[in-house]
Amino acid sequence: MDRNALFVNPKTFARVQDVLTGHNRPRYSKREIAFRGLMTCAHDGCQLTGDVQKEKYVYYRCTGYHGKCELPRFREEDIGERLGEPLKGLQVPPEIVSQIVTMLREDQSQSADRVNTERTRLESRLARSEIAWMQHTWISSTARSARTSGSVRLVIGGSKSRRSRCQSKASKPLMSGIEL
Repeated sequence: MDRNALFVNPKTFARVQDVLTGHNRPRYSKREIAFRGLMTCAHDGCQLTGDVQKEKYVYYRCTGYHGKCELPRFREEDIGERLGEPLKGLQVPPEIVSQIVTMLREDQSQSADRVNTERTRLESRLARSEIAWMQHTWISSTARSARTSGSVRLVIGGSKSRRSRCQSKASKPLMSGIEL
């Protein structure tokens, strides 16, 4: 048995490394391109990509994955006008518009309620953590001062009858705690 046998062949290893380092991911520009990833070429079926020219104009072209393509470049404004043309005659009936508005208002109200509920929950949690922090700080400072002064006062919990039983067993009367 070979002690140095490979688990993965070198070709597969190289492909995995390319994926992990992002060599096969598309690189997007900082500018928003409206129709990115939505269109394919009519000539060869490749994806259309948008290129920004002079930091102002967006042109679409075929990626040419299957070789040189005959599709000419075209501007984003042109495709926007062509895609918008069929929608110009579209009219939404007023009752549908009112239903959409009602649903949007309900969704907005529900979102506001969820936000308020979450805000209340987080404020309560914050208040509890602040109280716990203050108690911890107070206990720590009290313990430090008790170590330096040599006395600690412990409060006896429970009912009055329990305190009275403890008091009857003690040699000196107890008020609300024990001095050590």
